Amino acid sequence: MDLWEYNLRLLMCAGLNHEDSIKVNQRVQRKCRTINYSELRKRTLRFLQSSALDRVKQGYIRWERIYRDHIPFSILLIGTTGTGKTAISNELSKFLINPSVLSTDMLREILAKCLRAPEAKLLGSPSYRVWEEVEDGSSNEESVIKAYRQQNALVSIAIDALLRWALDTGRIIVLEGVNIEISNYRKKRDSNIFEFVTVVKSPNKLMQFLKKRYFETPNFWTSITTYEKYFQQIRCIQQFLIEKAKKEDIPIIENRNVEVSARKILKYIEETIDNRVWSKKDE
Repeated sequence: MDLWEYNLRLLMCAGLNHEDSIKVNQRVQRKCRTINYSELRKRTLRFLQSSALDRVKQGYIRWERIYRDHIPFSILLIGTTGTGKTAISNELSKFLINPSVLSTDMLREILAKCLRAPEAKLLGSPSYRVWEEVEDGSSNEESVIKAYRQQNALVSIAIDALLRWALDTGRIIVLEGVNIEISNYRKKRDSNIFEFVTVVKSPNKLMQFLKKRYFETPNFWTSITTYEKYFQQIRCIQQFLIEKAKKEDIPIIENRNVEVSARKILKYIEETIDNRVWSKKDE
């Protein structure tokens, strides 16, 4: 990644859209064939100051410090099928610098190949159907959530290892999926692990998103009728996540617009790291 792309992403993290970030880069680049990072930073801050973009300037300084000081952080996007986790994580990858974007579905698939029954069978089912693989096979709310959390416990092995790797190597991780047990990882580590629960509260809107998801990525295992059949289980898990998030003070992102949701996440991280790291240093 060259300096101009690096600067572009800092500007986007700071609050500018892609088009305006390009314009700032172009203005800074005028009459300048070669430039080092220190000079690029000075010119960018000078331009933001002269353009009365004080909030963007503040955000730029914060994000530049995050990357300059090599502060690793992990973003955990937790939500049921159809709430836009994948779209938001892909949007975040356009803003962040060299993130690793992963899903719990991928981790679940790898674990299922490594373990034997009955664990492999539990891991092989979608979260909203895993209750069918346990002994009683009941579809009441208590059984659905109990089976879902059993599945989470198995996936936590891989998530734990992934977060340890990210912390040890200083990598930025964006992990999205339903199989992330809220507060489980944040409490285990004194590190920058940020959890967000993505939701679509309107039943009609959620079903629209599920249908859209199917038509965009059709496969042999999931159909629209499957989503309709297990819709109550999907909503049951979403309600459980909402209640747990409120109890644990985890930000809830009601996903109406992917870019807006991504920016809310970035702003929360920016302000939290600023308060947690540099405010203490400045005291």
